[in-house]
Amino acid sequence: MVKVSASPASITESSRSENKTDESSNILPVEKVGHTLKREKSFIADKPSEPVRRVKVQRQNSSDKPLVSPKGQFLNVQVIGKTHLVQLEKNSLIKGTEKQEISEKDSLTIDVSTAVTSRRGPNQEVFEQIDLRKSPMYNWYPVKTINDEPSKESWYVREDAFVNEGRERIGVDDDPAYHNPDKRGRPLASEYFDFPESPALIGRKLDPIEIDKFITNLDSGTHPIEVKEEIAKFTNLLAGTYGGTWMSILYGSYASGNQRFTTDNKPGSDIDVMFSCDNQSYTNHRESLIPKITECIAALHKRVGAVVDDEVPADSKHLISADEMMEAASLPMFYPANIEGEADKLHIDPLKFFLDKEVSLDGITKSESQRFSPEFLKSKYLRLRLLFNIMTTPNIIHSKNKEAVETLESKVRQSLLDMSQDLQEQLGENANSSIEQRIQLLLAQGENKGEYWLGYKQDREGVEEKLRSLLTQ
Repeated sequence: MVKVSASPASITESSRSENKTDESSNILPVEKVGHTLKREKSFIADKPSEPVRRVKVQRQNSSDKPLVSPKGQFLNVQVIGKTHLVQLEKNSLIKGTEKQEISEKDSLTIDVSTAVTSRRGPNQEVFEQIDLRKSPMYNWYPVKTINDEPSKESWYVREDAFVNEGRERIGVDDDPAYHNPDKRGRPLASEYFDFPESPALIGRKLDPIEIDKFITNLDSGTHPIEVKEEIAKFTNLLAGTYGGTWMSILYGSYASGNQRFTTDNKPGSDIDVMFSCDNQSYTNHRESLIPKITECIAALHKRVGAVVDDEVPADSKHLISADEMMEAASLPMFYPANIEGEADKLHIDPLKFFLDKEVSLDGITKSESQRFSPEFLKSKYLRLRLLFNIMTTPNIIHSKNKEAVETLESKVRQSLLDMSQDLQEQLGENANSSIEQRIQLLLAQGENKGEYWLGYKQDREGVEEKLRSLLTQ
């Protein structure tokens, strides 16, 4: 066992002052649920049962002093699970670049005399937008060697990604960041999900040029069209051209049947539709197909006289892999693993929490603009929330692979039921209260309502009915 006796220095990343606002009052109070949730993907990699080795740290602010380690105190450690090393950029790790993946087969030498305390935590791909609005709480250590080879760049590794030679964690004693209850644990690598495949869908049948012809004819035509039928035709064309499983999900006003038609004074309702496919098709064709899907959607809007809503970027919402569809259905964004490693508590940040605090409009700075930043609109966190919202509001799904649709819908129903029950417990409501009371909690919580709570638009026809049908099945 390696003993650490040095008195190391700790450096804390400066937190952006604009994130520390009264908006934090919009965070849903989180309490530990009295039961253990039996969720998929809810556990972190095996954690050592031995005591944690504490390292005393002296703090300094990275904006005042350069990130220079005192006399090094080096420690050999073994990686557990999988993670990425991150490169420090402009005295910050939150926006640092993931440079190299490491796993159980890798050993490191780290400098425990310096710990950079950052907002960057586990599963940053999903939670970056949340972490940007929090205070630094995760300790990262400089990496000196990887598998006995000197590190050639300034790479850092997070405190929960390794153990020492005695299979002990390295902690930071008397460090508020180390004991912060808002810290997330490390989730296990999620099991890779793919749509169950039908043999009849395997194989390529049509020439890709048929897709271009369909879009051209749709764009140049003049006779009235039925939007649902055209989307179904395009979905079948994708499956017939590329093989595999394809599905389209029409949502919004065209799915609920209350779309607004074009008049001389006002354009009609926009068409909300997204497509999903098996993982192999997504990997092989994503880059070339997203522009084609975007062209098809633009042609649909042209035919009905509507304007495309491009607030959320096309590459974030037009084509989604099977794996990410199931990820959204499993709600990892609402059940981040806690510091003990189990997803046994619900945490929901209202969408209002992510509004830009100040945006310059026409040269005038306006507070509480009710706008989301471009970075948030293209984030994976928002995409997962949007996908779950789509699946739990009025929608029309078309696919030749009925088993794939049923698998996805079954998971969504169970997740909604679990979340509505856990939400009641978090808010101190009666867990056995009526379905109607559960629906109202999904629609609003205090001053956070509808679009700025979970995203359900209370004035949209069919939303309550859809939630009711899912909760009672």
